[in-house]
Amino acid sequence: MFDDTNKTIFGQTANFTYSTAIDLIFSARSSEIAHFICGKLYRFFVCNEIDANIVNAMAQTFISNNFEITPVLRQLFKSEHFFDEYNIGHLIKSPIENFVQFVHTLSMPYDDGSVTGLFYMAIDEGQTLFNPPNVAGWPGHRAWINETTLALRWDQISYWIQYFPYSVWYQLRDMVVDVLSTNAGTALSEDDIIDPALVAATIVDFLVVKGLPTAQDYQNATDVFKGSVPQNYFDEGIWNIGWDEYINQVRQLLYHIVKLPEYQLN
Repeated sequence: MFDDTNKTIFGQTANFTYSTAIDLIFSARSSEIAHFICGKLYRFFVCNEIDANIVNAMAQTFISNNFEITPVLRQLFKSEHFFDEYNIGHLIKSPIENFVQFVHTLSMPYDDGSVTGLFYMAIDEGQTLFNPPNVAGWPGHRAWINETTLALRWDQISYWIQYFPYSVWYQLRDMVVDVLSTNAGTALSEDDIIDPALVAATIVDFLVVKGLPTAQDYQNATDVFKGSVPQNYFDEGIWNIGWDEYINQVRQLLYHIVKLPEYQLN
């Protein structure tokens, strides 16, 4: 029920309506509002730890443009700060971000059925699209990871890996050939690519936004990728990525990658 009596807000007394009360809040507390909203934007798009100088500049733009949010977002997304390597890989992917990035990065075919499947998988992990828990939205970041949702995240992505169409494996092979050819400065064929460590690292770096932190982490990925192929096949240069076994090797590597802490980050 609407209260049509006089009300005192910030020392001013009047018969405020919803609209005039909001106008008063924005005029009396413009700096606080701008910093609060810009801080939320920064945490959502950049990093959970705020850079005060950047947020101050965003807030000034917000106020100068009569609280239009588009100029603020344009300023942030065009800034060097947004693309600074330090600010990459700080935020934990939401379930939908995790699924959509996975499908997009690997150029997976999809249809209405698979999209519906992703929708319900995200619900299992705590994110129902278009239905956040309240007007503040999902808490995000570390709230996406707990003892239940982390295991679900691993299992549901692994389910997709298990049923990849062959086109995905061939695209991953082509990607490895292209990257290693570029690095070598000459066109390579599948028969030329015989180093499992280079192949594993190329796939890891393709899928993990900032790569892995240590040489041992890359060695672990290489060991997973080698799988059941005898070591002498690698030592003697017999193996290459044209082998049929390559598909199963990459599958096992992907199972490994999607469970890494680094893979969960944007």
